[in-house]
Amino acid sequence: METLDTLAPSAIRTAFGATGHLLATLTDRRAAAWFFKPLAATGFIATALAAGALESPYGRCVLVALLLCMAGDILLIPRSTGAWFRAGIAAFLLGHSGYLIAFVVHGVSPLVTLLAAAALGPTAWLVHRRLKASIPSCLTRPVTLHIKVLTAMVVLASGAASAGDKPTIFLGALMFFACGLALARARFSSKHALDALWGTPPYFGGQFLLATTVALPPG
Repeated sequence: METLDTLAPSAIRTAFGATGHLLATLTDRRAAAWFFKPLAATGFIATALAAGALESPYGRCVLVALLLCMAGDILLIPRSTGAWFRAGIAAFLLGHSGYLIAFVVHGVSPLVTLLAAAALGPTAWLVHRRLKASIPSCLTRPVTLHIKVLTAMVVLASGAASAGDKPTIFLGALMFFACGLALARARFSSKHALDALWGTPPYFGGQFLLATTVALPPG
């Protein structure tokens, strides 16, 4: 089991990088974003390793998911919706899929998973409906798939959290979901830097929480 002393350095790195990235976004300093965002991402990778990610199948799946999300972080730093953005979406789709596999490996509660699907399905549909008109036609399919996979991730996280009595799994995934909504809104709807205020902290916080769960034995 991890200790505060073990995780403190990576937690500080994640918080410092995320804060720097947030300030860089709000002040439109792209060069600074290239430094702080990867720094924050290496923080949650270090967290998973410090918590023992390599010691269990669940931990290794989470680590792969985190690495893929880190790749997505870097690819999405440019503001274009061209090749970089599509590659970033692909990396995050693979990262979400890694989490899906991790939660299945961990074990899920079938009943809670079904209830979560019933609750989150309509929410995802409403989000997609609201964004659909502003999404470029070339990105409609990947963004739609992204929303579906991200929703499935939270649904399975609910089941995994219930099966092992580990609410941190669900909280981390839910924060990730909130970040996904902020990213979609920032890219396709409002395009306002203030979306980073409610998008950046939940993302890095959620990734950090998910990284810490690798120290918990499967339920």
